Amino acid sequence: MNDEIVKNNRILPWTLLILAVLFTVIRTVNNVMIVTSPESGILNYLPVVFLIICAVFVITGIVTACVNKVHDPATERVNSIERAFIILAVLTTVVPYIFRRLIVSSEVLFDLYTEHSVTFSFIMTIVTMYIIGFPALALSARPVPKMKIEERKLGFVNFLMYVCIVAGMCLTGSLIGTPIHMILTLPFQGNPNAGITEMMLNSSFFERVLTVGVLAPIFEELMFRKILIDRTIKYGEFISILLSGVMFGLFHGNFQQFFFAALAGAMFAFIYIRTGRIRYTIFLHMAVNMSSSIVTTSLLSKIYPVVMDSEVMESGNYDAQTLLLLLILTGWLMLLGLIAVTGIVLFFVFNKRLKIYRAPDEPSRGAIMAQVSSSPVFWGFVVLCLSDFLSTYLPDIVYSLI
Repeated sequence: MNDEIVKNNRILPWTLLILAVLFTVIRTVNNVMIVTSPESGILNYLPVVFLIICAVFVITGIVTACVNKVHDPATERVNSIERAFIILAVLTTVVPYIFRRLIVSSEVLFDLYTEHSVTFSFIMTIVTMYIIGFPALALSARPVPKMKIEERKLGFVNFLMYVCIVAGMCLTGSLIGTPIHMILTLPFQGNPNAGITEMMLNSSFFERVLTVGVLAPIFEELMFRKILIDRTIKYGEFISILLSGVMFGLFHGNFQQFFFAALAGAMFAFIYIRTGRIRYTIFLHMAVNMSSSIVTTSLLSKIYPVVMDSEVMESGNYDAQTLLLLLILTGWLMLLGLIAVTGIVLFFVFNKRLKIYRAPDEPSRGAIMAQVSSSPVFWGFVVLCLSDFLSTYLPDIVYSLI
């Protein structure tokens, strides 16, 4: 092997980690000060510093991709694929940030945004994730060699079994994540429904179906399964499933979604590895999103305004339509719960089918974990995602304590 290829620059990956730390610190300080010290003059300079760091971040990532070539051991491959996801994480943060700054600076746009804030949020998601983010990720990951996964049919019965198992993963993850989310919001006067939940409740049926029901499953599976796994499966199923699940969970940016997204993402990764057909995980992802985010949210969006009305709450007099919707919602949630519990049972009954295989020449799991944990770019991605978690919880916590 050519020595020039083997001797990769080691400073650039660590530079990306340092930039990730600076990115997270500046973004967190900015978000906290907006809530606690909105009149501070520092807020006039932090956005400029933030944008400069973002620009240096992207440029450094591109330079690293041009300078460092991919070769064994697995750490180099992890660095390379994580670098692509780091660029995605930066873009999906800075592009909406720039949009919001432009909206605030324009009186016409601000009035329009105030009137149609949810629609604007969905448009920003589509532009950021699917029009800008996905092509950037695909181009960034292109230099990393990929491995063809053998294609196998799943079968309708197995598909239904995996629908139940994924539902069980989502239920398990929600039971872990929701209490943590509540602990970090309710005691500090935070709104546990802020963010994605509030946006979903106030969105139209078409917006939910298009963005959450169709586009999200397609692009997220292509990004976190197809692109990622094809380029890491060479080092075994364990590392591919681990990275796919953990990174997918971290990318959601809050504890309310982290655990169920990580568990479901790991299951999607397993199914893609077993079948080699990304359409199966796309359809499974659509089934999960349609059932929870579309059907459940559509019912909640009709009931929520009535239930939260103070006069109705005091009197307890709900009209017939609201009572019917409450009955339908209760039955629907019971059905979802039954499917999820069935999935948990199936997971343990058919655990041998869900076994992660180890190739004869595959490193031990301990060695794989050591290689991943030694990747500065992997930790850079973790730190970037941490900025989402901090932005979700820290401003309200700090505000309530001062």
